[in-house]
Amino acid sequence: MKKNLLYYFCFFHCAYLFSQARLVLGNGITVNITNNAFLVIDNSNPNAITRNTSGHIISEGQYNRVKWNVGTNAGSYVVPFGIGASSYLPVSLTASGAAGAGSLIFAMYPVGSWLNSSNLPAGVTNFVNNYGSDNSMNAIDRFWRIEPSGYTTKPAFTDLILTYLDIEHTAASNSIIEANLIGQRYNDVSNSWDDYMPGTVISTSTNTATIASLPSTELYTWWTLVDNRFILPIALTAFNGVCEGDKVRLNWQTASEKNNDHFIVERADDAVHFTAVQQINSQDPNSTRPLNYSIYDDQPLKGKTYYRLKQVDKDGNFSYSSIVVVNCKTGNITPAISLYPNPAENEITMEMNGMNGKLNLVLYTIHGQQLLERTVNASPNENILEPLDISALAPAIYIIRIDVNDEFLQALKFVKK
Repeated sequence: MKKNLLYYFCFFHCAYLFSQARLVLGNGITVNITNNAFLVIDNSNPNAITRNTSGHIISEGQYNRVKWNVGTNAGSYVVPFGIGASSYLPVSLTASGAAGAGSLIFAMYPVGSWLNSSNLPAGVTNFVNNYGSDNSMNAIDRFWRIEPSGYTTKPAFTDLILTYLDIEHTAASNSIIEANLIGQRYNDVSNSWDDYMPGTVISTSTNTATIASLPSTELYTWWTLVDNRFILPIALTAFNGVCEGDKVRLNWQTASEKNNDHFIVERADDAVHFTAVQQINSQDPNSTRPLNYSIYDDQPLKGKTYYRLKQVDKDGNFSYSSIVVVNCKTGNITPAISLYPNPAENEITMEMNGMNGKLNLVLYTIHGQQLLERTVNASPNENILEPLDISALAPAIYIIRIDVNDEFLQALKFVKK
């Protein structure tokens, strides 16, 4: 009878923090957490929440939380989240290696529409993709709270599995290829999404995203799923291509590297279906200084070719760069773009080689707010040096988008000191 009273109380109220040593769900029972409450499970055993064939916990709010006092216990945990009477959307993971009397805090947070940027979780300051624009149409319409709290050493996770609904990626205003979804978590220290993106396996039949391995140092609070063609936001300071005879030279620069193993250069004729061209190892897997890379594509495609970088960590996790476009026409040099210095204090210089036509430069904040727009006319044999005064900008990360003849070409990120 005590458990039934708990169920009914939580369904109608659940307005303050309370604790249970064990919660057993069955016979379609739903526990509805509302009014910014905690449901505390004060038992580190993985069976402290047990689901018998049916029933689930409804969160549907960033502050409607399950707080599981897992502590240092190692095991496989399932939080049986769901929506409504019958939609079952569990979150599961295996935790190990923790130190301290900590807890894992879980919640599910629906956006309420396709426009993620209009309803971001508290503390998330940006939702801008690697093209410098709002990424809502390329992200699933849900956030997950998976927050280690109170630990002296956070646990490591394996087999983190997130479950979603089809409507959360097929909504009319979304533009998502489901199989391309990749997990991204928000780093609330650096205010960035792109500093770490683990390998993700999507099952389109079961609507699950599985992340095989997550080190403790990469755990924060908020997660979402994003089409990997439009990651949040770019990680490289430069990536460009140049036609040299019958070859294409691809150049890129990293500001720093962490646990990096190698890069794979990939190409496509449609910006969607990429194949590997060449692999190059990291010069310094844990560099804190800018590093420059260059490779040749000896057999480029005819006409317009799309290139991207796949950066692979030593643990197998990977992420993608923004896409660059190379169009080798007889006698023309493909555009090559760089900016320097980076970081900068008062001025940056955009260097652009081999452009032809109208160049449109747009400066954005990391939140997607447009600050400056400049148009430059260029001819193929020009080497353009375009200075930009940034002395009035606040110290932060900024993005510059470059369009050529009204067609997107490149997005670059720089740091204002």
